[in-house]
Amino acid sequence: MKRLTFDDIPALARIEEECFIEGWTADDYAVQFEVEGTSGFGIEDAGQLVAALVYTPGEGSLYVVSLGVLPTHQRQGLATKLMTQVINLGQPVTLHVRVGNRRARALYRGLGFVDVRTEPGFYGEDGEDAILMLRP
Repeated sequence: MKRLTFDDIPALARIEEECFIEGWTADDYAVQFEVEGTSGFGIEDAGQLVAALVYTPGEGSLYVVSLGVLPTHQRQGLATKLMTQVINLGQPVTLHVRVGNRRARALYRGLGFVDVRTEPGFYGEDGEDAILMLRP
């Protein structure tokens, strides 16, 4: 487990590209890392970033901006390890998840997250709804 730095941005963009329909770009992450308090955790394998979580301060909570695990490293508990790191910071945690991402929703519920509300059309690239989740 490592703390992410500005130097990890190209690897973050690669994870996004492999994991999401329309993920964040390196430029998106560069802007995000300029926001005070933005930080994250990553997991490496053979010196390469294979899983990452980026969070930023929200209104009374930490907001998970992105969580991704390369397909070659999924189903190994890496997302749980990353989420546990942010949970252990001792603040409430919020995040958005696609309504159709049942695996992620099950993971978050298993970590104590609850549904707050559904946000219609949250994901602009395909218009899928999101569920805002909270771990108090």
